[in-house]
Amino acid sequence: MNTSSNTSKNSFTDAADKIQSSANDLGEAARNAKNQVKASVAGAVEETRKFSEDALSNAKEKFGELKGRADEAFDEAKHRAEELYGESRTRVRSFQQDSEEYVRANPIGSVISAVAAGFVIGLIIRK
Repeated sequence: MNTSSNTSKNSFTDAADKIQSSANDLGEAARNAKNQVKASVAGAVEETRKFSEDALSNAKEKFGELKGRADEAFDEAKHRAEELYGESRTRVRSFQQDSEEYVRANPIGSVISAVAAGFVIGLIIRK
């Protein structure tokens, strides 16, 4: 009986050792899988960070280009507006001077023209 009992005990011990070994193997495999997942996630995070930095850099560059173009367009429009203002001011002064010269040269004709214009405007407003 002793031999049979030892054999059973050894069988149980061997089975327990195999179960323990299998559990250890599974634990190791789980740790390895966890480490692989961590490495994959870290790689994905790093790629995402790099992509975001590149996108931000590109956006800043494009913004700088567009801002430069907008500044140039604004400066050009401002310059053109100043030119037009200067030209208009010159024309108005010229018209004013020409009108003053005409009135001084033809005072009677100017008064008659002004009265006629006032009369026409009065008729138009009455209707």
